[in-house]
Amino acid sequence: MELNQHRERFLEAGVAVAAMTFEGVDVLAEFTSDQGIGYPLLSDPSGTYMHGLGIRNEEFGPDHPTFGIVHPGVMWIDASRTIRYKAALPPGSGRAEIGELLEAVAP
Repeated sequence: MELNQHRERFLEAGVAVAAMTFEGVDVLAEFTSDQGIGYPLLSDPSGTYMHGLGIRNEEFGPDHPTFGIVHPGVMWIDASRTIRYKAALPPGSGRAEIGELLEAVAP
């Protein structure tokens, strides 16, 4: 939600905002409508992309009910598909500050 409030500042820096979650397309469409989200919400129900980005929480093994869960976070991936900034923090560690994110993407 905080990203939505600062979306224009990211656009001014030349950065398009998107978010990814395990939720299905129908859930994301409803959430986008209800919350007035102004950027794409991407559905990755299998976690293929999120795990490929290296943000899986390795604390939980395959026999644990939350196996496969990812650390919440943000990334800046440039046009050449290079990860320029990554803050995927363990649950309870807070989130990256908007100012830190804007500084990371500053030209």
